[in-house]
Amino acid sequence: MSKGVSACECWGVVFIGAIVLNVLAIDYVTMHTIQLTITGMTCGHCEKAVMSAIKSVDINAQASIDRAANTATISSEQPAQAFVDAIEQEGYTATV
Repeated sequence: MSKGVSACECWGVVFIGAIVLNVLAIDYVTMHTIQLTITGMTCGHCEKAVMSAIKSVDINAQASIDRAANTATISSEQPAQAFVDAIEQEGYTATV
C-alpha cells in the first residue's frame, strides 16, 4: 500500500469499482412485436383463454387480441413460437 492510504480506503475503492463493473454488465433485452393469426376464437371466454396462454409464456408481455380480425399483437422478449405453442395447447390454431 502507498503511504497515507489505509486498508479501508483501498477496500472502498475496490468495492466501488466492483459495483460500477456490475452495473455496466447488465444485459438489455430487446422487445419483439409479434403478430399472430388465431383461429377458433368465438367469444370473450376464448379471448381470455388466449390472453392467459400469452401470459403463461411471459407475464410481462404486452398483448392485445382482436377477435373479429382473428389476431393477437404481442410485445415480448420471448420467441413467437413459444406463444404459438401455448395458444395451441389451449385448443386454438395460431400462426405467425
